[in-house]
Amino acid sequence: MKKIFLIMLVLSVSLLFGCGGSDDSAGDDAASPIDLIPSQSNMIAYIDLAQILDEMDVEGLYEEVPKETDAPGTFEEALDMLGIEELEDAYLFGDISEMMASSEILEGPSGYFGLIVIGSFNQEQLIDAIETQSEEELISSDYKGYTIHAASSGEMALAILDSETIVIGTEESAKDVIDVKEGSQSSVKGEILKTYNDLGSGMVKLAMVMPDDLLDTMNEGMSEDSGMGITHFAIFEDMETVGLVVDKKGDSLPIDVRICFSNKESAENTKGMLAMVMGMMDFDDMEVPEEDKAVVDILKGMEIELDGSCIEIGLEITSEMIEDLAGSFEEGFMEGFGEF
Repeated sequence: MKKIFLIMLVLSVSLLFGCGGSDDSAGDDAASPIDLIPSQSNMIAYIDLAQILDEMDVEGLYEEVPKETDAPGTFEEALDMLGIEELEDAYLFGDISEMMASSEILEGPSGYFGLIVIGSFNQEQLIDAIETQSEEELISSDYKGYTIHAASSGEMALAILDSETIVIGTEESAKDVIDVKEGSQSSVKGEILKTYNDLGSGMVKLAMVMPDDLLDTMNEGMSEDSGMGITHFAIFEDMETVGLVVDKKGDSLPIDVRICFSNKESAENTKGMLAMVMGMMDFDDMEVPEEDKAVVDILKGMEIELDGSCIEIGLEITSEMIEDLAGSFEEGFMEGFGEF
């Protein structure tokens, strides 16, 4: 199951590097798939796969993304192998604390997370592909009238909700989605849903409500004072929500990040700290490794604004930067997942 998840990840990376699209805000449609996301999620994301496939050279980008030697050579071959006939949308959800705490998301327990994929699938072929790639027979079980296929190790599970909807993730998250669908569990709501909807339109949307335990972890190992009057702990302690939107405008991808705090002082401190760090960096004269130049080019155009108790960070990526990032990603990806 790990190997098939890795192939799905490669497909997702290809789509993300070639993104462009619209948006699916919760509440606009009572039947929206986001209404299937369980209430315990403090992280939700949306990707418009259909628009990406329609507008971008995903085939070419897939070829650039690192893959195992026995993985499909082309994007179409990957889709065919998995029995994916059409892709429309994807929704990622989970507990960000558990996901961040796991250093082996593709190997062993990886916390609470799930991916809802909307499209058209050949279910029998999809299951066969998973069993072939994982080299083990999946254990199928019935849960409230829905079939869940899971590896014997219990690492990953796949639930088929209908001919157009599948859920990939932990078995717990797959069952929770079914519970939401059947009305025995509530869907995501409150601050996380408000943060998501407030992001507006975009081909990728990500919203997080920062849990206290994660903020405590972020603070570990950091000094109480930066030496310039900025207390790191206060900044992390007061962080409440994070939102990100990626869209496509012409040949570039604007990225807007919005970080909100419980008070304006923390927002001002964070803006000041970021501005100070950026001001200390001489982008034109600094020596940068070739693989990091794309990141530096992105940072050079970063804009930081204050909006009440929130800071807004604006970045822009061009198609040339995307190609450079894909190359850098390939090196790091292969180092991190060479064992699979």
